[in-house]
Amino acid sequence: MRLICLSHSTRPFEALRASPSSLAQRFSQHDRLTELPEWSSLQRSAAPNWSNNITVWRLSGDVLQPPELVSFIERDFTANHAVIDNGELLVCGATFLEVCDLSGERHRRASHNWFAGGHTVAICNGEIVVSCSASDALLWFDRKTLKLTRLWRVPSSVFGSNYEISTAHDIREHYIATDCQLAHLNSAYPLSGGRVLVTALIQGSLGIVDRNGSYREVVRGFVGAHGGRVRDSVPETFYFANTPHGALVEVTGDGEPLRTCVVGSEWLHDVLWLEGPYFLFAVSDRNALELWDVERRIAVWTKDVSDFGETALLLSSAWEHTK
Repeated sequence: MRLICLSHSTRPFEALRASPSSLAQRFSQHDRLTELPEWSSLQRSAAPNWSNNITVWRLSGDVLQPPELVSFIERDFTANHAVIDNGELLVCGATFLEVCDLSGERHRRASHNWFAGGHTVAICNGEIVVSCSASDALLWFDRKTLKLTRLWRVPSSVFGSNYEISTAHDIREHYIATDCQLAHLNSAYPLSGGRVLVTALIQGSLGIVDRNGSYREVVRGFVGAHGGRVRDSVPETFYFANTPHGALVEVTGDGEPLRTCVVGSEWLHDVLWLEGPYFLFAVSDRNALELWDVERRIAVWTKDVSDFGETALLLSSAWEHTK
């Protein structure tokens, strides 16, 4: 059996701010980073402070059947994403990582000065890797001890410069808001060899961070992109959500287009491959979890998730291990 985690925001969907033209105009200004607020003026209050929830679903061996709800986990913080690992739930909040059981009982927490705008969490070669938008950084934590092992920030040669920060700068206290960020790094997905695939909302780009910290951009120009991943069966084919256009996009490792599947959404927050032609879509404007056959371009089933929040957010998948 497969377990699916889905995060839910208590904020309603805002169509005007989410349109492709609105996003393009917002982030295309050539002087966007030239007149920034002073570092000392940045406040903790700019960080997300709403509550998000998590649901866990069980998919049977037949993905064509809608999933069953396993648990609804209410959080009192902005829980943006969660993954199941070894029977525990790893939850990425805006300013910390939380480890709890599948009922939501808290066990441990970890954070860091750069843990600000936390978006996604994943297991990468025995470490936990977190993407953070306010610091435009990846943070790695030891899976057992939760101690920080290393970090990486997007290169200025590709993304420009805003604030010269060191690990002594606490971005949780001096929160860099979205319009002052370099990339709005919003997802990190593990690849082979300790590499990480990252997605940047502002540039609409996918790129690969090597173990040594070097960065290679795969593709850009899909402003609003989320959730870059790889299909297990096709290791160098990447896919992601072209969010404001409501489309799944697949590209080669060199960024060449392979497939686009439009699902008629104003805000497709995330997409997750399951098997064959079947992908799960977290559709925020319809507040639904949907399974699509992307080869036939048809919806197989739709699960209304409005009981758990105002908008559907980010997905993850794990195999259920039974004793």
